[in-house]
Amino acid sequence: MYRFMSLVVSASLLSFGAYAECSSCKSDCIKSESVSDILIEDETNYNLRDGVTLGSKEAEHSIVFYTDAECSFCHKAYQNLQELREKWKDKLNIIVKQSPLNHHQVAKEVARYTLALKNQSEPLAVRFTEYLYENPKAVKAGQDHWLEIAQEFQVDLARLKLDLESPIIEQKLAAEIEGARTLGLRATPSFIIDGKLITGNRSADELEAYMLADSTR
Repeated sequence: MYRFMSLVVSASLLSFGAYAECSSCKSDCIKSESVSDILIEDETNYNLRDGVTLGSKEAEHSIVFYTDAECSFCHKAYQNLQELREKWKDKLNIIVKQSPLNHHQVAKEVARYTLALKNQSEPLAVRFTEYLYENPKAVKAGQDHWLEIAQEFQVDLARLKLDLESPIIEQKLAAEIEGARTLGLRATPSFIIDGKLITGNRSADELEAYMLADSTR
């Protein structure tokens, strides 16, 4: 029987807690590791499945990854998740959700761009997401570069430009950010596994250990 393991990776900072490593807040970076219990009674309340899907939606295990494209820890988390994908293959699905910091304007644009692409076609959003996280310098390259990549992906540019200005996309972005707040995610990165909030930078092996511990309950 398919079982969704509520594992949320938050690679954003919200109102307080550890800060993402970036040019504007690097001096405030701290390391924080903790495990605490929270309650997620109904995954549908948080739209945990409504993101960019990297893998099969029918996979045995699912990981939801909240990310800020300007956060270096987010890129490290992505690499750890990729390591797990390579090992678990079609048994693992990763759902990428957007949670840009207030002062990360580029990350906000990446998030808006990703949601606009997803509105056109999820495979396009998948390709864009994978491209950015496999080529971190492309994040700061800006929209002119992203448009060039979109052309390579054969995106409908006219529709993309309309979607980027659409209030619907803005509402979707606001909903993803508010969903992270509602879950109580406060550190970067953070993980929720079977109702447990885990903060601190975790390796692929550590993430796998939490997955296996949840599976054997």
